[in-house]
Amino acid sequence: MKKIFLLIIPLLFIAMSGWAQTAGNPDATIGTPAVCYGATSVDVPITVSNLYDGVSATNSIGSFSLEFHFDATKLAIPKVVDLYSGLLANDGAETPSFYWTIDSTTNLTYLGSGKFKIVGITSSGHEISFTDATVLFKLRFTLLPGFTPSTSNITFYENTQGTSCEFAGLADAFNVYTDYTTNPGDGIGTYYKNGSATLDANFTPGAILTTGQTICTGGDPSSIGNSTASSGGDESITYKWESSLDGFATAGSVIGSATLSSYDPPTGLTATTSYRRYAHDGTCNTSFTVSTGTWLVTVVADPSISVEPAATTSECIGGTVELSVTASNGTPSLTYQWYSNTSASTSGASSISGATSATYTPPTTSAGTKYYYVIVSATGSGCGDATSAFAAVTTVADISISVDPAATTSECIGGTVELSVTASNGTP
Repeated sequence: MKKIFLLIIPLLFIAMSGWAQTAGNPDATIGTPAVCYGATSVDVPITVSNLYDGVSATNSIGSFSLEFHFDATKLAIPKVVDLYSGLLANDGAETPSFYWTIDSTTNLTYLGSGKFKIVGITSSGHEISFTDATVLFKLRFTLLPGFTPSTSNITFYENTQGTSCEFAGLADAFNVYTDYTTNPGDGIGTYYKNGSATLDANFTPGAILTTGQTICTGGDPSSIGNSTASSGGDESITYKWESSLDGFATAGSVIGSATLSSYDPPTGLTATTSYRRYAHDGTCNTSFTVSTGTWLVTVVADPSISVEPAATTSECIGGTVELSVTASNGTPSLTYQWYSNTSASTSGASSISGATSATYTPPTTSAGTKYYYVIVSATGSGCGDATSAFAAVTTVADISISVDPAATTSECIGGTVELSVTASNGTP
């Protein structure tokens, strides 16, 4: 989360060539820089426009000054950096070197109690004027320990320049404070601006979910979402995703279309693939940092049957026949459903209630032949079915005798008697 710090900066403009202050002439803006987490300093740009005497844009000035007040418990005395050197003399005689009367050690005149002043003067007596907004310089503040993410406000002190600079309060950010007074004797005009700086929270790339998923070949993986959102920096987060076929043992492949915090891998995946996410913000951390966690999509083959049921079996009425298959693959687990039919065809077959395991014992209560098969399934994405071969089970009646041997026979000693029966059924 960002922390917002109001830097309320009074500005005092002093025009040395009879400047009659009018609202907006000249005008200044205090920049609103972001302070990245861990930074030791912040550069605050100061932009000035309409730098002339306030009466006519062709009326030049030879010098002006700006005064700033700040909280010395949170910011060290600043230095002036990036001075603008492109101003032209109003008379066109030469290009003046616009310089600042600044302290050689602190790069400004320090007034004490969190106040300082800088004065701009043109060389060789040449005066300047311009209307376009120009960043004249930046104030580089060193951040003190009091300037931390837990700090709620930084307030710059009010102007206390005396009776010629009445102060009744601060206006809203970047609005001219209109209740000022002008001292006609020395041409001093005063108005006030607010400035602000944003202290960005520490950037974290967040984390993605790591549950992972197993699918069958050609399946559609689920979307990969956040475990913890990326945050911090300037909160303008950019994402990229990479995939890998070796668990990122080597560099991953960037997925060009994946630029959101979540990613939905494409359907039709045929190989086990790992995914991970990277993130950065737009100002403080502009290089991609990997998010915590890797999402693994494991791809397995469709269910398959390696051992089929016996093609044909016979059993007497009341006997026992066990049909079984051996199956593998699929995800997350295999399910079974046995079917029966009067012919070796799936058309017209009936599912057998309760026959939902790898083995099945068909009934043998009546004679005849029935055909059985099993369908092995898995509920994972992309998983197809495996259908077994047909098993023909013939049930026959028990052995029966239709012709018994003769009940009685007589024969002389040494004669021959033959007993016989006629029987049927049974198996094999």
